[in-house]
Amino acid sequence: MVIKKSNSPHLAKEHRFDIRIFILLGISVLLYIQTLSFGFTHFDDDLIIEQNIAYLSDVHHVLDAFTTDQFIVKTSSFYRPLGTVSYIGDVLIGEKNYTAILHLTNMLLFCLIVITLYIFLKKLTLNHSSSFFASLIYAVHPVLVPSVAHLANRAELLLVLFSLLAFIFLIDYLKNQKIKFLLLHLLAFMFALFSKETAVVLPMLFLLYVLLFDSQKKRYVSLFYVMIFYAAIGFLWFYWRSIALNGTPNLNETFGISAFLINLRIIPESMIAFLFPVSLAPIPSFSDVKLIFGIIILLSIFVWVLKKSSIDRKKVIFATAWFLLLLVPSMLYKHPHFDYLYHRFSLPFIGLILLFIHLLPQNVFNGNKKINSILFSSLTMVLFILSFANVRMYSNPMTFYNAAIEKNKFCGM
Repeated sequence: MVIKKSNSPHLAKEHRFDIRIFILLGISVLLYIQTLSFGFTHFDDDLIIEQNIAYLSDVHHVLDAFTTDQFIVKTSSFYRPLGTVSYIGDVLIGEKNYTAILHLTNMLLFCLIVITLYIFLKKLTLNHSSSFFASLIYAVHPVLVPSVAHLANRAELLLVLFSLLAFIFLIDYLKNQKIKFLLLHLLAFMFALFSKETAVVLPMLFLLYVLLFDSQKKRYVSLFYVMIFYAAIGFLWFYWRSIALNGTPNLNETFGISAFLINLRIIPESMIAFLFPVSLAPIPSFSDVKLIFGIIILLSIFVWVLKKSSIDRKKVIFATAWFLLLLVPSMLYKHPHFDYLYHRFSLPFIGLILLFIHLLPQNVFNGNKKINSILFSSLTMVLFILSFANVRMYSNPMTFYNAAIEKNKFCGM
């Protein structure tokens, strides 16, 4: 899966200028530029940002952000310091107009994510067409709207960006064996971990990638030392997290195996949200209909993989592991008032994108270019329209809560 190095001048020129990057940027900006006029939804963003403006307005709190929880006043069990640091930067830059800067940063982070995803997919030896189409679908997918339009989800954007960068640098290190790529890989992983707790499972994905696709078995010894660095970073994170959450009161939340068992149905239901992202509620609830159809689709995929000998099972295993492993951390937590939130799918859904790329026949991407362009353009347009309408739901508190109740009467509002 790691691409071979080429000295071709043509390829070097193509690497310097790729019109697809500008298309991805343009569509992402076109979709989310409307958020620059938005305010808060008062669904956690007021508690995280608006009520902590005095704290976020002081640059001296940058280091202190690593010793407090996401809500700053020790009212949660979430440790996401880089999100807090980024809020501090936005508030200092924006001053009285900080809300627009907060939304601008979210949009710019998402643009970076889409471009980074495109680069990552190409490094997985996917061709330009499939990498571009997959990144385009990610850019306009309605499930990703809450991650960008909702200010409380800054940590999610940082997690996705640094996780993708960590993988890119890992692939570069395996290909070139240059220490700078290893250091950048470890740094990106550390940033991902201090962005959101989900990153704690990333070393398992890193290891799986090496075992599946790295042909240099002699590097397994050096991999052991890399795992020691992962452990050291994890220990540092755990230490600071313990300090930050010390003194947090007992919250009415469910963690662990009991929460995981309740949340198992998120796996099939998230598949439905990915394939049929119609009428997505800001605050979704479990649905028996989605559960049943999701299970049917998962079983169909399993049978398809078993029957089709032409499918690269190593790639399917990696894509499936990406989806499931990165979904597990959020499934270990159950909020007392709602079932799940779509922004938590932002990173796991990349695994689903990889999965369907490998399941679809290659002539879907390499066949009749005119027909494929029409089909892909039509799908992109439909998803863009759905997402554009969904973005508006996050413009202000009244619009948000009206949409939450209208689209899901069981949302608990």
